[in-house]
Amino acid sequence: MNKLACSSFLALFFLDYLAFGLKVLPRAISWAPEILSLLILAVLALYLAKGYKIALDKKYLVLLSLYLFLILAGIVINGLSFTTIFVGARVYLKHLPYFLLPAVACFTDSQLKKQLKLLFFLLVLQCPISLFQRFIQFRKDLSGDAISGTLGLSGTLSAVMLCSIAVLFAFYLKKKISLRFFLIAALCLFLPTTINETKVTLLLLPIAILVPVLFTYQGSRLKAFFVACTAGCLLVGVFVPIYDSVAIPGQGIMDMFTAKTMLKDHYFLGNKYGKIDPKNPDYSDKRLSYEDYRRGDSIKEAVGMVTKSPLHFIIGLGIGNVKRSFDKSLNGEYATLGYRHGAYAILFSNLIWEIGLAGLTIFMLFYYFIFRDAVFLAKFNDVFGTFALGWAAVTAILTLLIFYSNYIHFNVINILFWYFSGVVANRAFGVRALARQALHRAELRAASRVPHTSVPA
Repeated sequence: MNKLACSSFLALFFLDYLAFGLKVLPRAISWAPEILSLLILAVLALYLAKGYKIALDKKYLVLLSLYLFLILAGIVINGLSFTTIFVGARVYLKHLPYFLLPAVACFTDSQLKKQLKLLFFLLVLQCPISLFQRFIQFRKDLSGDAISGTLGLSGTLSAVMLCSIAVLFAFYLKKKISLRFFLIAALCLFLPTTINETKVTLLLLPIAILVPVLFTYQGSRLKAFFVACTAGCLLVGVFVPIYDSVAIPGQGIMDMFTAKTMLKDHYFLGNKYGKIDPKNPDYSDKRLSYEDYRRGDSIKEAVGMVTKSPLHFIIGLGIGNVKRSFDKSLNGEYATLGYRHGAYAILFSNLIWEIGLAGLTIFMLFYYFIFRDAVFLAKFNDVFGTFALGWAAVTAILTLLIFYSNYIHFNVINILFWYFSGVVANRAFGVRALARQALHRAELRAASRVPHTSVPA
């Protein structure tokens, strides 16, 4: 099981890059995460057949059941074709085996350490690759969008790096690494975000640094807060000048806050896209794609579309029904409409369009429970508790990113998030179970010491 997890990490970090970035492997290799997901599912089925159990709290099992029922209901009610179901399953189901894997394998401390060390190596490797891309491979490009390491997109790279800094800071707060190691490693992980022009870094960095401080139980919180502020100021001090030096003239950090229309043009464009006409999916005043759509308008369009039908508002239009694929024969019924009206601009809109308010609610409940379990584990000083402290910040970051990006399609974020969330959920379940057993034994011992008294006739 441990080897399967590590193999998945290597596949997530390199196969897409080799296929699309360097083009030394065929496009079909990008299906590796799906194939690994099916393999994990088969292994889990064998383990369950042997008598292993899914060591997760009932709340997760209930949510998983509701999630699968909602997907099935959307398929039946919307009358989805097989190809649409196939495309949708790639998006909405492939992460589930990764989430369940730790719940069956129940990894040990040493196994988790090995996984984290491998992941840390893969993350640090993004720094030299990003520098190579910025100053050699794409040195003539004015934009930093091509600076993505091995992760495909600049935004994906920045999100992953900031999440890794949050976990790294948790290891410092728990005194598992020295301050010197933390600062050097954090700068190495942070550098790629300064040269790929991802402005959301300034919003996510405080979360990555401050959330672990809020929930740390190790040492003085005041000292931890001081270190967090110092590290944050240092990283921002590095970020702003480097970002401005490589940014397109007029689009630097200060320009974003001083230009009167910069913020508005990046998030809202009013009625410039044309109106939605559900009866005519090909209708559009302007042939724009999700890449042209602004995030605020994407939310308005998504809510405006599905609220026309109460049923669609609840369950959505069905998985894959708004998905636009590289092969037109795989496009869903609403693919053109969704593509031109920002359905895939951010995850919030994506979920509203395809699995409705119910699906969005289930996702948010998952995130809430994962965050709560991470905070619960953070009080312990072992490797799981230390990791969980950082994972609380990661969960907060990805919750915010629901309204900023559509990372459900980016395997390295989506799969890693669900896998390590499974690690946290499984460990929290185990700790609570041991606590209940200890309490029960204590109650039995206390009851055995109560002197027996006879009842008079």
